[in-house]
Amino acid sequence: MNPELPFYREDIALKNAIRTPANAKPRFNWRESLPAAAAGAAPVPAIAGFDHGRIAEIVGTALTDLLLSREITDIFTEQNRNFVAAVAKQVSESVSDLVLKTDGLVTEAQIIPIIEQALIQHNRHDVAKSLVCSSGYISTPGSVEVKARLMRRNHQIVPWNQSKIDIAI
Repeated sequence: MNPELPFYREDIALKNAIRTPANAKPRFNWRESLPAAAAGAAPVPAIAGFDHGRIAEIVGTALTDLLLSREITDIFTEQNRNFVAAVAKQVSESVSDLVLKTDGLVTEAQIIPIIEQALIQHNRHDVAKSLVCSSGYISTPGSVEVKARLMRRNHQIVPWNQSKIDIAI
């Protein structure tokens, strides 16, 4: 691996921008990018203290980190505010649909993948990468059963049996 390649430099710059303390980065009020109706809307169902503005803040922070890593200073533009509002609206609708499907049982951890999916649908993979890196979110499915098989010297495939293993000391 050559650390001089452009994508390595971009990844390192993004990681450094994300690690920068919040008080050293510019702060923007991404909530104001939402239309007045959405900004004052009720909280997202089934998640205490989580409203549409919070979704806009999460997306806006990921976008800010990405643009800072690219050394772009013009961050809080009309185009970026419209983008954040569109993603926040789509995520709010997806969360509402999920609440209906799961009888109101939605965790905050389930929202990050929904935001990531919305960013990808908007063809903003770079912002989705920034979001995933900054949130520390790693998609981990539930317990996965691995069915290991063993090939004997005579090329016979047999199921793995832990009780047949001897430990040499």
